[in-house]
Amino acid sequence: MDLKLKKIHKVIDSIIAQINYLLDKCSESNDQKINEINTLKNYSLSFLPAFKNEIGVKQKILNDEVIFKIIYEGLNSIDVNIQEIRLHDCEINEKIRDFVIQVKNTYNVRRDLRLIYTLDENFNNKFNELKNNFLLDSKKEIVLELGQLKENFDKTLQQSKQKYESELKELRLKLKTITENNDTTLKNLFDFYEDQLKAVKNSEYEDKRSRDKIFSDFIGKYREEKDFVIDETLKEKEKIISEIKVEKDGIVQSFEEYFHKIQTDWKRIQQIKTENVYLNAYHKNTARSKYSENKFIAVTALSLFLSVLTIIAFIFKAIDFSQFISIKIMIVVFFGILIAYYLKISTHYRRLADQAEQTHLELLAFPQYAAELGEEKSREIKEQLALKYFGKEIDVSGY
Repeated sequence: MDLKLKKIHKVIDSIIAQINYLLDKCSESNDQKINEINTLKNYSLSFLPAFKNEIGVKQKILNDEVIFKIIYEGLNSIDVNIQEIRLHDCEINEKIRDFVIQVKNTYNVRRDLRLIYTLDENFNNKFNELKNNFLLDSKKEIVLELGQLKENFDKTLQQSKQKYESELKELRLKLKTITENNDTTLKNLFDFYEDQLKAVKNSEYEDKRSRDKIFSDFIGKYREEKDFVIDETLKEKEKIISEIKVEKDGIVQSFEEYFHKIQTDWKRIQQIKTENVYLNAYHKNTARSKYSENKFIAVTALSLFLSVLTIIAFIFKAIDFSQFISIKIMIVVFFGILIAYYLKISTHYRRLADQAEQTHLELLAFPQYAAELGEEKSREIKEQLALKYFGKEIDVSGY
């Protein structure tokens, strides 16, 4: 069992024991106080055990030190008052009446516990709902943007691939046509010289030297024509290869530019995630500040209400002057501490929210500012900002 819960149970057990002690001393034959005695019996046997179990069920709110002090000090004050009444030298009927008054104060403590627990549950439910809605919207937006980027990339890649394959197919067809034309030219040339060679062989030249000269001229011309055809073929092939290389370089450059754009967009998405971190911190700290402000206003209003109620009670002689002064001092001390605490907490979270909002706006403006600077200068500024935003000590002024 938690230590705080044990302390509260101990106070409740002490109240039960003192009431039972008083009931043992009472005489139920006193008809004038029979109703008060029955009230104390029901209070001891029913209300206090039920209240004890209810505190055990709602013990998570006792983790807040302020709430624990409110419940514990309220019950402890009732316990101390009951002890003073029990030890006071007065008639039993007067003690019973004072005990019943303290019983009513215990009902007020239970009412405060339920009110605080309800407010805490409502705040947690509302905060979780806002958090889940914001995360869901951010996730959908990022997934949609990534899907659109992927779709655009696949579309551009497919178009570039089709264009490249079409141009490559056209170049291959052109190269095939040139090669076939060259083969036809060579074949016709070979046929022509073969016919000439047959004519030379079949001709009867009287002079062998003339035949040799004609044959030599034929061989020389044949070699020149052959070299010319080969040179032209090589030139055409080199030209086609150069065109293919230029087209390939253009396609590669287009891919590099588009890939660079994708990298830039991805960095922008990462930048958006970083900005959302500080935006979430801003909303979270603003909600905490508002919550503390609401508590501050509620405690202030409650203190004013109790002060007015005390003054009215004093005016109508419901309490004497010493009780009036004691209650006034308790209200000033207790509610003064609460008001100062909630005001300090609200100011602390408001300062954190303002810092997160400032950082969020700076991150939004940084890409446009860095675009006008050089890459080296932009890197230096990023390093300085990293030292500024990360590794800072927590501001302890709000604790």
